[in-house]
Amino acid sequence: MCRLILLIVSSLLFGCSSLSTSKVPGEEAAQRLSMAEKSYKQGLWQEAESYYRSLLKDNPDLYQAWFRLGNIYARSGQLDAAVTMYERCLELDPDQARAWYNLCLLYTSDAADE
Repeated sequence: MCRLILLIVSSLLFGCSSLSTSKVPGEEAAQRLSMAEKSYKQGLWQEAESYYRSLLKDNPDLYQAWFRLGNIYARSGQLDAAVTMYERCLELDPDQARAWYNLCLLYTSDAADE
């Protein structure tokens, strides 16, 4: 069952495309988002998490960072944290289909374990 969960979570996360920096206020924040995205794409999860967390201190409404944190936590098996991140992303922008999809997969995998 654990392999099934990891397979589901992995498959949903590999399909995530890069995020736009167009909604990030300020040049410094855009630069930090770019560094976060680079770390994320290279699989440097702790480094990417640090950049996204830093971004959220100054830009708590940056849905992209909440979404990516959800992906990072799902990949590392921190499923409760991933759910929280996706839910926050969706509070900020309910039109984020990828966040809905990832959240549904996490709920489905949790229900399958019970």
